[in-house]
Amino acid sequence: MSIQKKETFAALINEVDLRVIDRSAIEKLLALDDDQKNSVLMEFSQVFFRTTLKRLENLQQAVKGRNAEVLHHEAHSLKSSCAYMGAVTMESICIHLEKVSKEDPLPDVSTMVLNLENEFKKVKETLENVFYETV
Repeated sequence: MSIQKKETFAALINEVDLRVIDRSAIEKLLALDDDQKNSVLMEFSQVFFRTTLKRLENLQQAVKGRNAEVLHHEAHSLKSSCAYMGAVTMESICIHLEKVSKEDPLPDVSTMVLNLENEFKKVKETLENVFYETV
């Protein structure tokens, strides 16, 4: 990476909304990039977007079917992805979903899943702004 490119990345990283994304996660992904085109960040982000959409769909179905096992599995899997991508609020919601999935009877978590979906929209927008502006 050229010095100029690093300054561009640093400027964009400083603009990342800390309420949505942990900057250090983005910095780690950018550090993995050796082609100066953000391909690592873009690739990981695209995989995160696709898998998260599927997991959110599965969570919705688990809520509708009151399936605690699926709820726990999907929340746990999504939590790990969120942590890797620096989606701290999403990770926190997933941790809470994991905990409540063990309660009997299973409480209504539809609002939490809705909050998770809304937070995902923010994360997606933030990540897209980072890699589209730096390509």
